[in-house]
Amino acid sequence: MRTIKEYGIKHLRAIEVRYIPRTCAKPPRIRLLDHHNKQSKYIEYVDDYYVLSSALDFLIGNGFNVVSYARVKDDNLMLFVDNWNDEAIQLNDTKQEV
Repeated sequence: MRTIKEYGIKHLRAIEVRYIPRTCAKPPRIRLLDHHNKQSKYIEYVDDYYVLSSALDFLIGNGFNVVSYARVKDDNLMLFVDNWNDEAIQLNDTKQEV
């Protein structure tokens, strides 16, 4: 049986991206979820600005190396980053919260 490495498949970390609509008390925002590290972060959503672009700008601006993305159920997105081990950046350590 071959290992994942022998198939040439990279092990990536997934960050889920969800649009959270406006409520009576809060403006619309974007929620980033790192299920592996059990962390989440709300970031600002600017009207007329695409959710994917907002999430990419935030993550890349905070040092994440985004290598791919996928659309999943309910128009949510998954962004795949390859920051692991010593290069691992935690969502809780990032700036620009809402």
